Amino acid sequence: WRCEGTLPITKEENKFYVRCKDQPWKAGNESERNTNTQSYAITYKRSKENLKIDYIKPDNKTIVAGVEPVSVPVEVKTSGGIDGKATCSYSIGNKYVDFFETLGTIHKQTFQSFLAGEYTLPIRCEDLAGNFAEETAEFKIEIDTTAPRVTRVYNEGGQLIVITDENAECGFVTNDKRACGFSLGDANVTMMGGAELKHSGSLEEGYTHYVKCKDSFGNAPGSCNIIVKGGFY
Repeated sequence: WRCEGTLPITKEENKFYVRCKDQPWKAGNESERNTNTQSYAITYKRSKENLKIDYIKPDNKTIVAGVEPVSVPVEVKTSGGIDGKATCSYSIGNKYVDFFETLGTIHKQTFQSFLAGEYTLPIRCEDLAGNFAEETAEFKIEIDTTAPRVTRVYNEGGQLIVITDENAECGFVTNDKRACGFSLGDANVTMMGGAELKHSGSLEEGYTHYVKCKDSFGNAPGSCNIIVKGGFY
């Protein structure tokens, strides 16, 4: 049997005590009805503030990868509402799907099959009190298929310094008959120090240095990036 009523929620925490009688169809004969001897306690809590999404990662960013499809981890943080905890879902198309990891304040989902392009990802979160928060993440995916370029080379106290236009690793061979046909994994390659934009190695006077660089995605030129002869190029 269903009982209905309106309870006044006036404080942050409101506690009510409920007792019931069975067999309501015997309302005219109360002596035949059974009544609760103990109250059933019900507590209602009112949210102090609205539920909100503190951040979404990634958002307004460009993600660079080497190959497609691209794996993109998405993370959402919620606060406010009852206690900051919520269930968050994302929409691809017209259907919302719950995050793989949710029900707390941090919500995570890793997408495995994004291709290059621009993406808009609507996100909706809801707590147990029905508080809603909605945001949209926007990000772009680019595929890097270009080898790093050398933008500057110079002699610094007997060290060969090579500057690249992106994070890379560089190495060289000297006076090799194969010239620029080597790979950075070959045994006779001297790897240069530095794995970001600046790379250094010993500059041997009178030798020709055949320099090649590759980025973190394995992109490397088919030939040398630069050839340095006796401290000059």
